[in-house]
Amino acid sequence: MALLLGLNGNNILVTENVLRAAARNHSPNGEEVMKLLLEKQAPDTISEGIIKNAAINRTNGRNIMILLLKERAGVRITKDMVKTVARDRGTGREMMELFLEERDEDIVITEEIMKVVAYYPYPGIEIMKLLLEKREADVVVTEAVVKMIAGRLNGGVMELLLEKRGEDVAITEKIVRAAAGNKNDAKEMMTILLQKRGAEVFITEEVVKAAAGKKKWAKESMMILLEERGAEVVITEEVLKAVAGNMDGTDLMWLLLEKRGAEVVITEEILKAAAGHPFGDDIMELLLGQRKEEFEITEEVIRAAATSGQYNVLEFMRHHLKISIRNEHWFTAKLFYAAKYGSADEVGKLLAKGVNPDFENPQLISPLWIAAKKGRWEVVELLLGTGLVQVNSKNIAGQPPLFWPAERGYVEIVESLLQAGADYRIADNYGNTPLSIAEENGHHEIVRMMTGQWPIEVKNISGGKNKPWSV
Repeated sequence: MALLLGLNGNNILVTENVLRAAARNHSPNGEEVMKLLLEKQAPDTISEGIIKNAAINRTNGRNIMILLLKERAGVRITKDMVKTVARDRGTGREMMELFLEERDEDIVITEEIMKVVAYYPYPGIEIMKLLLEKREADVVVTEAVVKMIAGRLNGGVMELLLEKRGEDVAITEKIVRAAAGNKNDAKEMMTILLQKRGAEVFITEEVVKAAAGKKKWAKESMMILLEERGAEVVITEEVLKAVAGNMDGTDLMWLLLEKRGAEVVITEEILKAAAGHPFGDDIMELLLGQRKEEFEITEEVIRAAATSGQYNVLEFMRHHLKISIRNEHWFTAKLFYAAKYGSADEVGKLLAKGVNPDFENPQLISPLWIAAKKGRWEVVELLLGTGLVQVNSKNIAGQPPLFWPAERGYVEIVESLLQAGADYRIADNYGNTPLSIAEENGHHEIVRMMTGQWPIEVKNISGGKNKPWSV
């Protein structure tokens, strides 16, 4: 590169695109290449795109970033640059520290930035600690921010937050619910809140439901509540439904039967929740052994298993309970299962047999919804092609089929759903829309498609198969 620039330096135009490419150069001489380019006809202003590319370069990013910041004093760190760094689990913490060292005056810590940091546990945990250590007074501590910290980061961050800014933090029910429902560190998070701010922690039904919800370590989370605040824990039907729907539901149900057996009453709603669970047969076997007198399988329980694709639960009912399962339910279970795991051939065969594709399970999840979430584009196309499915139906969290493809960057599925009339403005129970979640995750192609910057033709979906949009 040095030889090339030396021989042809006057004839080489160093453009924005050249510098962007250099900023993401992973080769061993990446820093040297950038330095040589900056010495030539580089523009006086380094763009946001160049800085972003350097920020996510996990090989040479730090050295290239130092070079850019030192060689170009006019470079300013924008909000979008900070958000890009906050999302990158490879170099995020390192780059944020560099920004604070070299351009501290540019970094405005807003609620929006705090939410982005809290949303991504990695590198969010380390970045949040860094901000609390370096910019303690500027850290925004609204209820929304503290709730995200409680629900997504770890107990160490919460402990540091309470140490640094405790007087500004009010512990509300929403925050306690988020902590109890933390998918990775609920036990430590709840322990910190109970130890540090126990007088403000109230154990409501919603908190107990969150502890029993769909996450790892639910048993440990529930044990903390029972041991520390057992008198406040009430085992309601809603709590037991959450237990029955948990991935560790069998162990969790054992715990409640052992500790609070008198309060465990088996209802149809609880059996429906168990029937829709991937390990529902195990939970049912446990309940059958412990509470046989309360165990009644209704048509609604059978339907819950079928519409959730739980073939194993239907087999349990047929084999152990001697219940006759209608063909309709077997076909429904097969369709949901095939949609979930992307078996387009099986979905096509079932549709050809006349199996209804437009049904919802107890979580209000349809075959289209689950196929879209799992990235099964061919299945999505088949289901849309029937003209029978609802493209804007919402699950119990208020999320339409478009939500998760937008969050995960499934461009082809997003285009297919938009062509079928999907509405990107539908807000879920937490105020997020497919558009906002795509923006938050940096899926710029999807944002352009939704906002009309990349034209999408809305088609009559009953007329045939849509074509994929390629990046």
